[in-house]
Amino acid sequence: MRYAILSSGSCANSYIFERNGLTIVIDNGLSCRNFEERCVSFGFHPAKIDFIFLTHLHSDHLKGVELLSRKYQIPVVAHKDHVGEDLGKKGIFKKLDIEENREYEFKHLKFTPFRSSHDSPHSLGFHFDLDGFLFTIITDTGEVSEEMFHFARQSDLLFLEANYSPPMLADGPYPAHLKKRISSAKGHLSNEDAARFMTEITLSGPCRLEHIHLCHLSKNNNTVERVREEVSRLYKGSVPWSICPRGEAVMGLTLEKESV
Repeated sequence: MRYAILSSGSCANSYIFERNGLTIVIDNGLSCRNFEERCVSFGFHPAKIDFIFLTHLHSDHLKGVELLSRKYQIPVVAHKDHVGEDLGKKGIFKKLDIEENREYEFKHLKFTPFRSSHDSPHSLGFHFDLDGFLFTIITDTGEVSEEMFHFARQSDLLFLEANYSPPMLADGPYPAHLKKRISSAKGHLSNEDAARFMTEITLSGPCRLEHIHLCHLSKNNNTVERVREEVSRLYKGSVPWSICPRGEAVMGLTLEKESV
């Protein structure tokens, strides 16, 4: 499987995965031109994308979805209660409705959406099985759930939010109501939250994880150095992890597995 984090952070988020002729994208908060440039730089082809999966409606995940969908006639997989006006004024190419906690299958792709806890209606995370590669996306959630623990343990790769450093948020310039929103159960996971989640999934039972990508770093309330310091202090597991620098495109690991 080939994959890349095309962008991650509080400004724009997008991930691309390719395996045996099937290519999927999760979110696109980039402009269409920037998305295309980043794809091509890693050897991906926008015209070959089969589906765009949408986690929720905030602009850092949604902004570039409409034009990308129309330009390349890519279906958008989104919660059934997201209506057309939610996804763009001119309209996407096609919407495929899904609901949480149901497994879906198309060719050699299986996926299950699950609820995340965020201040955006019908916010989702996803667990994917792309021809034998299992990976889970958990971002934009203020708390973790049993479903998240379950799917993370079953994954080869985990993409996990480490949005803010609690001391930076507390001492930063944001007004009190915004600080409360970010740290609430409908906000985001902190570096410490991520480290505790990582420890529990890797030490409390069977776990197939090969790597954890920490992503969705806040522009104003986190840094790569803070993530490294705070996660290293609290994480007790042995599964390797890395940090996705905010706004940068990062090529994924080389992973090999027999087709199933």
